[in-house]
Amino acid sequence: MNPYKGADFFSFFTILAKRLFTGILPLASDEKQLIVFLGVALSCAIVGGLLVLRRMTMMANAISHTVLLGIVAVFLIVGAQSYSLILPSPLFFMGALIAAVLTVVLITLFKTVFHLQEDASIGLVFTGLFAISILLITKGAHNVHLGVEVIMGSGDLLVEEDIQIVWMIALFNLGIFLLFFKEYKLSSFDEVFGATIGLYPRFFFGLLMLQSAFTTVAALRAVGVVIVLAFMVTPALIAKRYAKNFNQFIGISIASSFVAVFLAVALSRHILSAYSLGLSTSGIASCLLAIFYIILQKKVIKVSSFSYG
Repeated sequence: MNPYKGADFFSFFTILAKRLFTGILPLASDEKQLIVFLGVALSCAIVGGLLVLRRMTMMANAISHTVLLGIVAVFLIVGAQSYSLILPSPLFFMGALIAAVLTVVLITLFKTVFHLQEDASIGLVFTGLFAISILLITKGAHNVHLGVEVIMGSGDLLVEEDIQIVWMIALFNLGIFLLFFKEYKLSSFDEVFGATIGLYPRFFFGLLMLQSAFTTVAALRAVGVVIVLAFMVTPALIAKRYAKNFNQFIGISIASSFVAVFLAVALSRHILSAYSLGLSTSGIASCLLAIFYIILQKKVIKVSSFSYG
C-alpha cells in the first residue's frame, strides 16, 4: 500500500521525513517519482545552464523535438502493433538517442561544411527531422495512438530501471562538469580566448552536445519530449537574475530545480488526494519554474556584473 495515499501537501513532507529516518525501502511510487525527477533536474540544470550561457537554447529545443523521429522509426521497424509510443523498452531509448546525436551531427555539418549560421542550421535540421517524424506517423502509424506520455512524461509509471538510467546520466553530467569545470567556465564566456590557449572549443562543444542528447533522452520517460526544455532553460534564467559569478549561477540553477521538483511532487499528491484529479507532475514543475521566474523578475534587481570569476 502506498504510504502517501490520501496525503495532503504538508503531510507529504511529514511522511517523507519519517520514512527517511525509519527506512524508505521498498520505494513508494511517489518516492520513485521524486528521485527520478531530482536526477532529471540535476542533469538539466547543469547542461541547460551551459547552453544558456552559450546562447544555444534552441539546440536543446531542436533535440527535444527531433528525438520523436527515433521513437517513430523504431516503432515502424519493430512493427509490433501492441506497442504504444511511450518508451517502454530500450529499443525506443536507443532510437531516441540516435536521433538526438543525428540532430547534433547534422547541425554541426551545416554550420561547418556549408558555412551556415548556427540559427539557420538549427532551423533547417529541426524542421526537417520533425517534419519527417510527422510524415512517418501520418503515413506509417496513423492507426496508432501516440500517447500523451511522449509529450508530458509518465511520472506515475516510473520504476527502478528509470532511476538507474536517469541517475547514471546525471552522475555522468556532474562528473564531466567537475572534470572540465575550468574549461567549461572559460569557453562559456570567451570561446575565442579559450581557443588561443589551447582549450579545443570544438571538443567541448561536441561534448556538451553529447551531454544534451543524453540528458534529453534520459528525461523522456519522466517529463516527455517538450517539458524537458523548461527544465533546461528556466532554472538558468532564474539563476541569471541572482548570480554574480559562474559558481553561483550553476548552484542557483540546481537549487531552483530541486525546489520546484519537491513542490511539484507534493502538489501532485495533494491534488490527487483532495480532488481525485491526476495531473502531470512534470507539468506542475514547469509551471512552478515559470511562476518562480515571473515573481523573481519583479522582485530582484538584475545583476549587471555577472562574470565567470
